[in-house]
Amino acid sequence: VGHPRTTSYDRKTVRVPTSKKDAFVQIQAFLLPSEQEIKDLHGTNADAARRDLDRIGMYGRRNESQGVYVYRNNRLIQWGGWHDMWSTTDEKTKLARVTVEFGSDLDDQFAVNISKRMVTLSQQLQEEIRKLAQVARNDSKKKYLPPKPTVKGSGPISGTSHPPTTHPSPMSQEP
Repeated sequence: VGHPRTTSYDRKTVRVPTSKKDAFVQIQAFLLPSEQEIKDLHGTNADAARRDLDRIGMYGRRNESQGVYVYRNNRLIQWGGWHDMWSTTDEKTKLARVTVEFGSDLDDQFAVNISKRMVTLSQQLQEEIRKLAQVARNDSKKKYLPPKPTVKGSGPISGTSHPPTTHPSPMSQEP
């Protein structure tokens, strides 16, 4: 998520009670730039655009790299996927990322395995992640909507007494 054109959403702290004391998890959603935004950023420098796209697209794994990135003690232990929060990985949400950061004091609650490579996110935490991720997922989908046609003139359409109505796009709603 380290690209300069990445959008960062507000970071949220979630309290998780443990047997010894309360511990905290930091959750933050991000939205990566689209391919077109990367190309626009680099202009005629196609090599630089390709390098950026390869890097943020995980070298051809852009769709599967969307989702949750779990860090324990500042070390990435799991990346990508939505941990069964959504039934499918939608091509149009591939720009959405969420980081989840916690310390070793939550190893038991998140069933961190001995190799520190797998974690199970509690239902409570998944609900918090889902709330933040939904915004980034919706914003990712919006980047794939066709551009709205522009209408010349500033007044109402001839022969009508009110402006035309618009309907929400079905793309903006999560299944």
